[in-house]
Amino acid sequence: MGLSPGYGKMFNLSINFILKLLESIVKRVGYSSLVERLWVLLVLVGCTTVGYIPLQDKRGIQHLYKEEIRLLHLQKVTRYCATHHTWEKIQAVWDDSTYIYYTTRGS
Repeated sequence: MGLSPGYGKMFNLSINFILKLLESIVKRVGYSSLVERLWVLLVLVGCTTVGYIPLQDKRGIQHLYKEEIRLLHLQKVTRYCATHHTWEKIQAVWDDSTYIYYTTRGS
């Protein structure tokens, strides 16, 4: 159920990608003023998960953390989840060939 180390790096969006996306939207829609372009940029940045690492728990729920979760069997750590806007305890459990992650809310 867990994601392999480095998997979350695929989800990181570079600023160049965001700027190219903004440029294509401006060309298609025709936003010309600086204020309109900035508004589109703010919407794009606010709707992306730049810099967050995804982790899927035992129940299939996706969580987003600023740091990659690297735990060994039965280790626990507390991290802030950007998906649920709360602190979560994360525990890794080895299951034959992969780690399964259990999460509980609260510090």
